[in-house]
Amino acid sequence: MLQQSCKEEVVVVDPKETTTTQQMLESEAHKVCGRKAVDLKKALKRIADERTEKIANSLMRLGPMTFGSLLKETGLSSSQLNHTIEEMKKNELLIRNEESGEYHLTLFCVILIGGIEYVKDGLSKIPEDKILGIYSGKK
Repeated sequence: MLQQSCKEEVVVVDPKETTTTQQMLESEAHKVCGRKAVDLKKALKRIADERTEKIANSLMRLGPMTFGSLLKETGLSSSQLNHTIEEMKKNELLIRNEESGEYHLTLFCVILIGGIEYVKDGLSKIPEDKILGIYSGKK
């Protein structure tokens, strides 16, 4: 018997096309080759959370950290940190290395943060009186 090799693939889910993420995960297409479904809207909502931002900023600035180090660095309570970590893991933003016990941001998370920074930078270049004006489609 030939053994099929495949890499884990992350599939970004458009909630408009799928009733629920759970249905997407249970679909036959997502059982092949270890595919994971990632709900982009939920991930963006999570990344916009103040606690998530504290954790992500700490990890981007200082590199992988243990729970105790994140606790000291972020100033969050133990329960706040634990809850936020679980939510970040659920949204594929954070991974824990079981051997070292350190938490790492996923590339997906870093890309989302980069995208948000790109948007902030672009918005900062537009005069305040124009930013909420009517968009005519012309430059």
